[in-house]
Amino acid sequence: MGNQLDLWDENRPTTSILSLPPLPSLVRYYDQFAQKDRVIRDISSCVWAVHHSGSIVNFDFRKAGTVSDPVVMRVVLEYIQSDQIATGLKYYSSFNNIDFGDFVRFKRLCEDLSPSEFMGRWSLEILDKFPQRHIQSLRQILHWMAKWSIAHWRPSDRDLIRSLPGFSSSK
Repeated sequence: MGNQLDLWDENRPTTSILSLPPLPSLVRYYDQFAQKDRVIRDISSCVWAVHHSGSIVNFDFRKAGTVSDPVVMRVVLEYIQSDQIATGLKYYSSFNNIDFGDFVRFKRLCEDLSPSEFMGRWSLEILDKFPQRHIQSLRQILHWMAKWSIAHWRPSDRDLIRSLPGFSSSK
């Protein structure tokens, strides 16, 4: 037990959980304000200009930190593709404000632990480590990891994710 690596240790070697679905070559979405279909033609670009509520919103993934993470990009893209631009913007903004080191440690927990082990650590480590405003965004990461069958997560684990406690009562 003494030689186990602490999952919150910055010096712990990283591994990859990125068996993500490939990015499409272009993304179609519906602009409800203008009532017309729109297209993001260069999805490989790190800046996506999206029409929302009568203006253009730039999802800029060039910024260093959590928002540049491929999993975050893919989650935001899922909401844009499903015409939920406001939801995608909400999560983009939340991810943009999560400390990158804490996010990396969160991803390590997601990768290294089985869903049942992760559930045991959720209340002890996640709820106390992250502010309430980020908990919902982190749950979205789990939701999509389960949907995409990344690491130990499977679509059947989405019920477990929904049953995770919301917020620590001490906050």
